[in-house]
Amino acid sequence: MDKWFVRRFMALSGCLATVLFALVFAFVSHHLSYRGFVFAVFATMAILFVVLLTFFAKVRERNRLVPGASGSAIDDATRKRLRKSVRTCQIMLVFLAFSLIDALIAARNEKPSWPTLVGVAINLLWQYVLIVAIRKAQRRLQ
Repeated sequence: MDKWFVRRFMALSGCLATVLFALVFAFVSHHLSYRGFVFAVFATMAILFVVLLTFFAKVRERNRLVPGASGSAIDDATRKRLRKSVRTCQIMLVFLAFSLIDALIAARNEKPSWPTLVGVAINLLWQYVLIVAIRKAQRRLQ
């Protein structure tokens, strides 16, 4: 993995952990009200979202493929790694499908709560991401 990416990502993770630790400490020591804490956490997450978007845009720019490279043949080690990643993604997809069914059954038996609905939405998003990753890897294998 690119050292530039790892260093920036670790620095971003450290900054986020420090900010969240400071917010929790201020909330626990009663220097920050509940409403202020929630507002600060949401503001932190919004800023993090914008920073991650710009970060991943820069990573995508740095790792852009040259036009002729996508048509070249891949070696056996890369082919084996891609097959393994496709199989892993398929296993994760099956697990997510079963957990989605379990969550929907649990939500049907009780009044659905917000955490359950958010969990179902996140599950569906992860399934979509895995399906796209599987299709992309299978296209590279052909």
